[in-house]
Amino acid sequence: MKKKKLLDPQIVRKRTELMMERQLGELEKFFGEFERYNDQYYAWLKSGQSLNIRYYEDSKFMSKVFSTRITLELEDIVMETSWKARLSFRGVKTISRLVWRADKKGAQDRIHFLNEWEEFNDQLLPLCQRLDLITIELDYAKDANRLLVSILPYAGSYVWIKLPPAYCDIPLKPFEAETIYEIVSLFIREFGQYQGLQTV
Repeated sequence: MKKKKLLDPQIVRKRTELMMERQLGELEKFFGEFERYNDQYYAWLKSGQSLNIRYYEDSKFMSKVFSTRITLELEDIVMETSWKARLSFRGVKTISRLVWRADKKGAQDRIHFLNEWEEFNDQLLPLCQRLDLITIELDYAKDANRLLVSILPYAGSYVWIKLPPAYCDIPLKPFEAETIYEIVSLFIREFGQYQGLQTV
């Protein structure tokens, strides 16, 4: 009976909602209140940007991983062309270097600029060392003059193992929420029209 209960999709959904509530509680200390729209949550920052948080699902053969995606939307960003980039990390025992990679062809000049932007990467590196990250993704749309900055941490994730039935929570810790705040502030400061975030 217990195994059957652990396999109940409604139980899984309820647990993901509880996990989201827990991490929103930590993030709201820095970003203010989030409002729910369907399966996503939005905060409107004093700097004028919006911050979106949601789960994205990665299905395996005998498990599902619900990972957190936190997306900052920067508007009125004017660049020559659309491009996408994804952050990867270098280092043996700890992260010692950041490397930006293009998600599609045609953005090599922008990727080269990102990798050569030492002042920005030197500020981002210690934040990535403090936070266990899957990656950071950048998606610039020229037609909308909009840059999406997606932060994908391991913290805040939720794993459902089907056989043997089990759950595994990876809660977001207070210092990790603060680090996410600092990463968001850095991108606003360097890419946006507003110099820094105000603590709510």
